[in-house]
Amino acid sequence: MEPKHGKPAGFYHHPSAQQREVAFKTADGWTIHGTLTVPVNLRTDERLPAALLLHSSRHSHTAWLSFPGWARIQESIVTLRIDCRGRGRSEGPIRFADMSEPQRAKVALDVAAAIDFLSQQREVDASRLGIAVEERNATAAVMGAMGDPRVRVFVFLSGILSQEALDLIGCNGHKSMLFLVSNEDQPSRDNMTEAFGLVKGADSELWLQDGLGVGLTMCNMWRNKYLSRPIEEAIDFQAGDWLLNKLRGSGSIEEITLQTDDGWLLYGNLGLPYACGPDNPAPALILLPTALTDRQIYARLERLLLDAGIAFLNLEYRGIGKSVNKGLYLVQTMAEMIAGRRDVHQGLNYLSSRNEIDSNRTGILGGILAAKYALYTAKENPKVKAIAMLDPVTWPWDEETDREMLASVGRPVLMVSGEGMGELTRNFAKLAAENPANKLITSPGGVVSYLLFERDNTLEPTIVEWFKSNLA
Repeated sequence: MEPKHGKPAGFYHHPSAQQREVAFKTADGWTIHGTLTVPVNLRTDERLPAALLLHSSRHSHTAWLSFPGWARIQESIVTLRIDCRGRGRSEGPIRFADMSEPQRAKVALDVAAAIDFLSQQREVDASRLGIAVEERNATAAVMGAMGDPRVRVFVFLSGILSQEALDLIGCNGHKSMLFLVSNEDQPSRDNMTEAFGLVKGADSELWLQDGLGVGLTMCNMWRNKYLSRPIEEAIDFQAGDWLLNKLRGSGSIEEITLQTDDGWLLYGNLGLPYACGPDNPAPALILLPTALTDRQIYARLERLLLDAGIAFLNLEYRGIGKSVNKGLYLVQTMAEMIAGRRDVHQGLNYLSSRNEIDSNRTGILGGILAAKYALYTAKENPKVKAIAMLDPVTWPWDEETDREMLASVGRPVLMVSGEGMGELTRNFAKLAAENPANKLITSPGGVVSYLLFERDNTLEPTIVEWFKSNLA
């Protein structure tokens, strides 16, 4: 291949991005230096996804400039390349090479601070962050950011993960993760395969290569091995595109607040598919968590809804999650609990006020006590086209009224319930199944539905497909 611009094919060329040197402090006071890149064609009011590019202990941050596939993403999203503590401009009082293992583990603090720094940049959509990391700093990336809801995507290049990091990955299977490793790198191959097994079924992939070596140098080895193939097929182009596609996703999510007439400040996540707008309004769903949870139980469901082109308001009604300015849900009187239905109506009104949403195609999903909010709100609001009830609770004093409501609601109902939920709930589910317009999903035993999400990877996609059909 002939060199272009005096450089061999595949060598770094300067991308169309503005680069500026930055510095920030970690939680333990270390000063971290890095380079922030912003695409040159960014509009003034535009907010882009962003990625932290984290080198291994044997590389510097310039490693991400050596391969055009990784350099190219700087033309599409904001990136931050840092020198982790003890390296390059961030050397500080001690070199990384001289650090003990506990000191090296604190690179996780560098990662956390870098994510905070990225989130504060005016060019960045803080709900769409990712990390690409190589080798042993994979553990620091996981420990510093896996639990952060702003970080949605991880790319591991020959990663080495501690058991604690593996455990954390297992708890965050709803995030998108790419595990890229070459077969001859046995320690990383085994480690990455184990990590992938923890999230199998989520939106993640394992790319096993042959003869490409370790870490970012796999990009160079690919070009040496496949001289006749187009550069765009190189592993750095493929992995960079994978990261971009996952970060762009199919919609945006932002936290919103609603003020009720009786003084409650309600928090929720508003999700809007990218394709929706005044000329193409999307159907929408209100998600209602349970008395024992908050909106995070629907994290994977949120992403699946956006992928299906469905907007949502994941609403923490009065007393739930962050919506506790007047007290906790579980200490409310029964009359105060019943008043929570007003919050669902307020959520529907909010969705109707958004010109990206078709207010005539809305649905509600509620769990346990909130499942009845879904049923009663649908009865009271004709614009609600479909509802899903996850293990609805019915009491002896409410049984007759609940059954009358279910029989007369006149909208399709998806009922998800466990066989061990008690006779009243089982009878309620059987009544729902008598209507051919409804759908009943029954799980064995007494595992409540939102906990079943972790045990049955098909349940959430089934719920989304049902709403997609009934809100069409």
